[in-house]
Amino acid sequence: MNAKQDWNQFAWEVEDLPRNVELSDSEKDVEVEDVTEEPSVVVEEPAVVAEEPVVVAKRGKRKLIDPGVESRKKQLLCQRAAEHNSGVSGDLKTFIEAMVSGFECLELKVLRLKNPRVIISLMLSNKGITGNSLDVRKATFIDSTGSVLSTSLSPSIPYYCFVYDFAIFVTTGCNIRKIDQAQAKAMAQKLDAKGGEKGDVWDDGVHENVRKVYVGKGQDCIAFVKFEYVDDSEVVVGDEHGEQTQEVEEFEIDEDDYIVYVEAFREKVTQETIVALKFETYKGKTNMHIETSPGVKFVLQGGKIVGFHGRSTDVLHSLGAYVSFSSTLDSLGNWIKVGQNGEGPGLRCSHAIAQVGNKIYSFGGEFTPNVPIDKDLYVFDLETKSWSIAPVTGDIPHLSCLGVRMVSVGSTLYVFGGRDASRNYNGFYSFDTNTSEWKLLTPVEEGPAPRSFHSMAADETNVYVFGGVGATERLKTLDAYNIVDQKWVQCATPGESVSIRGGAGLQVVQGKVWVVYGFNGCEIDDVHYYDPVEDTWTQVETFGEKPSARSVFASAVVGKHIVLFGGEIAMDPQAHVGPGQLIDGTFALNTETLKWERLDKFGKEEETGLSIHVGIPILGDLDVSIGNVLNEEEKETPDVRGWSASTSGKIDGKKGLLLHGGKAVTNDRFDDLFFYEFDSA
Repeated sequence: MNAKQDWNQFAWEVEDLPRNVELSDSEKDVEVEDVTEEPSVVVEEPAVVAEEPVVVAKRGKRKLIDPGVESRKKQLLCQRAAEHNSGVSGDLKTFIEAMVSGFECLELKVLRLKNPRVIISLMLSNKGITGNSLDVRKATFIDSTGSVLSTSLSPSIPYYCFVYDFAIFVTTGCNIRKIDQAQAKAMAQKLDAKGGEKGDVWDDGVHENVRKVYVGKGQDCIAFVKFEYVDDSEVVVGDEHGEQTQEVEEFEIDEDDYIVYVEAFREKVTQETIVALKFETYKGKTNMHIETSPGVKFVLQGGKIVGFHGRSTDVLHSLGAYVSFSSTLDSLGNWIKVGQNGEGPGLRCSHAIAQVGNKIYSFGGEFTPNVPIDKDLYVFDLETKSWSIAPVTGDIPHLSCLGVRMVSVGSTLYVFGGRDASRNYNGFYSFDTNTSEWKLLTPVEEGPAPRSFHSMAADETNVYVFGGVGATERLKTLDAYNIVDQKWVQCATPGESVSIRGGAGLQVVQGKVWVVYGFNGCEIDDVHYYDPVEDTWTQVETFGEKPSARSVFASAVVGKHIVLFGGEIAMDPQAHVGPGQLIDGTFALNTETLKWERLDKFGKEEETGLSIHVGIPILGDLDVSIGNVLNEEEKETPDVRGWSASTSGKIDGKKGLLLHGGKAVTNDRFDDLFFYEFDSA
């Protein structure tokens, strides 16, 4: 049974009605018409809520509650709805009440439906938690194991998921006031400590905010950490963890700022000690800049960091954190897994995809490291959900290649570069999807320097190629191919601030060509844009919930946002042969405000196969897990990966990030197809 069918069985719905009205004895005896027809669910835009919020449960068709119905009948319905609260799990009820008790204009009813289902209805606002206020555009329900049940809301559409015998129904609307600190702390989630296993466990607990960080450096590791917190405007000094040294670095966080990101490095051989720590705030303030990787990296992120825990002896062995909600999202969306049939690309990475209309094309890639698979062009039909091999004519690319890139302009695909196992390179090709004809536009010896693992993007008249790995070195040049003039032009040479790199993100946003992150011998996290009109480069300083430095990630442009997922945060000792340290996480950069936001807050984040579980027991012993309500294309987050193929895409009228395949933390390959769809794009 799918979500829509289950939803149509619901016999109750919540609507506005004056509250706190006592029923007389005579009113309590009023019979209410029992409508036996199939219930109808009506979704409306959230209304402006009055000072006195109103709620009613109604049964059956909407005609039961129209302007002509007497208020006493409405009040009776409300009373009957309240009676259904009995029998609901105490743990669940306590959790829900705790979540909403800090709100001014919020109502909650737990209604018994057709046994054994229960529906919980919450009216929530669009505000974000910055400090003490709750972000309910990104509401999260978490079971006792820390598994996230529901993490996103659509402003005008009910968002629901089934959890055994519970149906959680959420809709937006109404104003809020600041939630008290007890509730904010109750919603903080615990990120497992990473590092060594030696030493005593310590835990500073959950606080309102972190105000100061003290880091003591030993001879070859971090010897000492201490944190100062803030609770109700009072400073709380945490314990000293490790042995204090003479060289102590102090990092102070501004009152209107908070930590969102911690980057740490474990000692390379034993991985038992922490050798470097970097803290970064929402506004981009940091305590240090790590130029080269001093060890095995891990990161702590996912929201506003409100506490720390870990292990220590006379040195620091491991570090974990507590996170709470932080900023209000500019963008909301969900990952969906797209079902696939037919003869497709199969398991592969280091390939390229692009979309033309309702078709997605895939070219190149590898299954075995450094060994290209084939030179077929695969096409996926979004209507039939089927793959096939495109029949092709013309100048078919002569090489099977990996590290290739492809973009679409109109009905034409443009393919550049890539290499075979002997490091022979491809030239620049076009493929007309209407005639199925390949055309060699520029032989490999005549165009931009041959390369692989470069970046490509396009606007209406130009195809851009940036960076990549050449025959002898990495590159940082930007070349533009004018589709009308059919000529290559080399853009202004970037300055020293733009380093040579491969595996970067390249997107055209509102006329500017943006270069995001990449690899220049180590993973980097800088952002630049090129202005084609001025022929100039500009480096920008971003802030917010920044993703850790990474390369070979999936990326796309949606409106003014650059979206990325996953990638590699540290190169494998065997270079391309191994998987490296891979990571997940979906992030969006607003190119106007330069603010990063994590779109999948409290989602798991894994590195080299080690899961960071986010969640503390909130529902006690209540056994809760996701039921069979979401079909294959309604909600599933991609596993940790890098080296996947990606493009800006559109499915069912919604824009977003398309992702196919990639390399797993086990060094296996994926063959799945995902789409991150934006609700507002």
